[in-house]
Amino acid sequence: MLQLSPNPTFHFELLPVLGSARYFGADIAEILKVAQDIISGDFKSWSTKFLSLAEWALSTIDYNKTYNKDTLRDIYFRASSYFRCADFFLHGNPDDARINSL
Repeated sequence: MLQLSPNPTFHFELLPVLGSARYFGADIAEILKVAQDIISGDFKSWSTKFLSLAEWALSTIDYNKTYNKDTLRDIYFRASSYFRCADFFLHGNPDDARINSL
């Protein structure tokens, strides 16, 4: 089986977001790229990479363009999945200010 991360916890948490690609909650190529870039066992790296990915997904929207409702829904759903991933490991420190911002 392909290991998405050398860290078993990160590998396990990458599986659900990867599985959500079937329902437009993620893009497989984006997740595989992020999985490659995350430093194994580094929660800050996990959060930073997923936050960057979420912001990038939102940046693909051109607000001067007319979109099909389904297209916008898919972009927002994908971005929200990435924001949720960015937030996931932050709850080990309830005082972390990023929790509320995400």
